[in-house]
This record gives sequence, C-alpha cells and structure tokens, in this order.
Amino acid sequence: MGIYLWKAGYIGKQKATWSPVSVAHLFYSILAILSSGFLVTVLLSYLKWIPDLLEQTFDFLQSGWVGIVTIALVGPVFEEILFRGAITKVLLERYSPGKAILFSALVFGIFHLNPAQIIPAFLIGLLFAWTYYKTRSLIPCIVMHVVNNSFSVYTNIQYPEFKYIDDLFAQISNNSFLFYLGSIVVASLILLSSILHMRRTAKTYQEEQEA
Repeated sequence: MGIYLWKAGYIGKQKATWSPVSVAHLFYSILAILSSGFLVTVLLSYLKWIPDLLEQTFDFLQSGWVGIVTIALVGPVFEEILFRGAITKVLLERYSPGKAILFSALVFGIFHLNPAQIIPAFLIGLLFAWTYYKTRSLIPCIVMHVVNNSFSVYTNIQYPEFKYIDDLFAQISNNSFLFYLGSIVVASLILLSSILHMRRTAKTYQEEQEA
C-alpha cells in the first residue's frame, strides 16, 4: 500500500515532508505527547467498560523483541507515512485546516478497529495531524508516535498488574486522589505550554510560502 501511495503521489516526495525541525520544536513535541498520553490514559480509566479486543494480542507481542520493535518503532513510522504523509496531506489540500485535522484523526481512530483504542487514537491523532499541519514534516510526527508507543510498551511491561492509571496511583501514594488530581493539573499545564511553544517554533506551510 505504501509503495502504491508513493507512486500515485499521495505520499509527499517533497523535501519539506522529511525536513528536520528545530531541536526546540522536537523537545516540546515530546513533552506534548507524553503529557497528552497521560491525560488520555486518565480518560480511559473512566471508560473501563469499553472492550479491549486486542489485549491478549498486545500482551503476546510485547513478550518478545520482534513484537516490541514492531509496536514501538516500525508501526509508528508506517502509520505516520500513511496517515500524516498521505491522508492528512490530501485532506489539507481539499479542506480547511480544522476540518482536515478532525477528519484525519477520525480516520486514524477508526482504523485501529479495536474499541478500546479508537478514542485514544482519535485524540492523539488530533495532535499528530495538527503537528503535521504546522510543520509539513513527518519527522516530529514520527518522533512523537515512537515516544508514545515506546512509553506505552515500557509501562505495560514494567507494570503488567496495573491496566489503568488510577490503579497505579492508588498503589504508589497513600493520598492517591490528591496525587492523582495534582498530576492531571501538571500534565494539563505541560500540554498547554508545549503546544504554545510548538506554535512559536514552527511555521505553517502557508507561512513558508509567503516568506
């Protein structure tokens, strides 16, 4: 599929698609994905009724290095090439940025098929699509996706007994509610600050064209 999309011109061949971004932008991108990932995990702790159809599959994959590398590295690279490099790129050419980012995130969420992954993939997809819109580069998107998946794999392996974040907080803190609430506030502030800095350290495609 990737080869077809490349030859058909849906995946950007322009240098800008693979152009590096500033170190500052990458730094804030990583902070943004870590903080947003934490907040999404908090949300999921209130959606425990949603079935996870692939839980056993992921547990099996994370039991070996091939599966870990696939989830943490190979998957993110190919997904970014497809969803941001092809789908989001085409949507941005046909619709307003807001609609393109929303549609892209919806497709990204639905693509995962697993009910437990649709909402988090949609929310994270909004950040990925917005980042691509601001930079028109896949580099920060790939870095964020790799960091997100790698951190998820690490926590699942390190803390297999804690499926939800609220269970982990209850274990590590006697006053779990205040610690939990404080962590949410801190993560929200980090996410907001990171997005503001990402806006300052990246130019949109339109701004580059006008420069």
